[in-house]
Amino acid sequence: MSKIYSEHTTKKGTKLPLLDLKGKPYLQVAHRLVWFIEENDSYDFQSEIIHLDMEHGEVVVKSVVSVFDSQGKIIKRAIATKCETRDNFADFIEKAETGALGRALAMLAYGTQFTGEEFNEGERLADSPIDQPSNRRTRRTAKTEETSDNVEQEETRGFTRRTRRSRK
Repeated sequence: MSKIYSEHTTKKGTKLPLLDLKGKPYLQVAHRLVWFIEENDSYDFQSEIIHLDMEHGEVVVKSVVSVFDSQGKIIKRAIATKCETRDNFADFIEKAETGALGRALAMLAYGTQFTGEEFNEGERLADSPIDQPSNRRTRRTAKTEETSDNVEQEETRGFTRRTRRSRK
């Protein structure tokens, strides 16, 4: 269990604990949700499994977080995905959903500064078109091609969770 690093205080005065994760502050997804809900009156959370392979224990979950104005028009939206495997976490589907939701909230600036390694691309920069090892790209392309039919089949087994809240 991680120790408390410090705390973040929201504009409304709620104190959210920051965990010490490898020497850096980390705000858990549950606390990002508290912060988000405090500041937004009308919002929607949606999660969907976009790939599920129970045989190999792999899942990709997409989460969409939307914020609406008083007329119901979307004023902010973030979409994020998270891949997880059974080898890394027994309840890998729930972990992937939580991770995707946390990433979407961070993209909307709820805890971005406390995400730890979540957005650290390290050696594999997503926006870098140069110096990519050709064998990595081939493997990635091959895997995409191999799984493209599988993804379509598995999508029908996916779920969608929707939460919409409007406070007046």
